[in-house]
Formats: sequence, structure tokens, C-alpha cells
Amino acid sequence: PDCETIDLCFLSNGKMSSISHLKFFGNSQNKEYQKYLYMLSVKTQYAGVEIHKLIIHLFKYLEGKYLQDLVVHDEGHYWDTGDEILLRDTFKKYTDLIENFASSIEIYPKLAGESFEAYFARLLKQIYKNRKK
Repeated sequence: PDCETIDLCFLSNGKMSSISHLKFFGNSQNKEYQKYLYMLSVKTQYAGVEIHKLIIHLFKYLEGKYLQDLVVHDEGHYWDTGDEILLRDTFKKYTDLIENFASSIEIYPKLAGESFEAYFARLLKQIYKNRKK
């Protein structure tokens, strides 16, 4: 719930990919694009800590049983530490950041004739100013 879909697809070389990555990058002749074939991600921020932990434990199991070269970059740091307090703190930090940004957009709308670059510069300046209070 509230989590992106996780594809568990394995190619003939034993590496994990996804249907969409295979479609977009599988036949690419561009070496730069080919590396994306194996760069999978899933956003768990809106799913919450328990779903995040469940996914990490699933991949820990798969790594131990089937996957040899699995590399995981976990912004919640749970993959490396198993520290639930750190995970909860990280979730809170990102949730607060998202909510702060969303409310800032509502409180400080874009001015008529203002470019998006100028608007975001003004908005970020205001957010930074509010954080110091």
C-alpha cells in the first residue's frame, strides 16, 4: 500500500531488472544507457517504516539465497544498520521536508510574471529562513 511496485524479474545472465527497464534499455546500443538496465528503485516514503522494513528483509532474504552481486542504496540506512530508530528518524526528516515544501508552495505562491527559477529561489530562501526560527 502507498508503495511503488517492485518488479522481481531476472534476466538470462542472472541479474535482476524489470519489465520497463528491459523495454527501455534492454536493446540500447548506448553504453551509458545500458547501465540503467539494472538500476532499479522503489519509493517507500509514503508507504511508511513497516513496509520499508518488509522490503529490506525481503531483499536480505533474496540476497542470502539467490542474489550474488546485489547492491542496495537505502536512504533510510536500514539495509546497512538494521537500526529502526535511525530509519524512523530518517522517515520523519523526509516527511517533514516534503510537508514543509508543500505548505510553502501554498503560503508563498508564484507571483505574476515571476520565472520559475526566481520563484524557487525565493521559495527556498523563505524555507531556509523559516527553518532558522
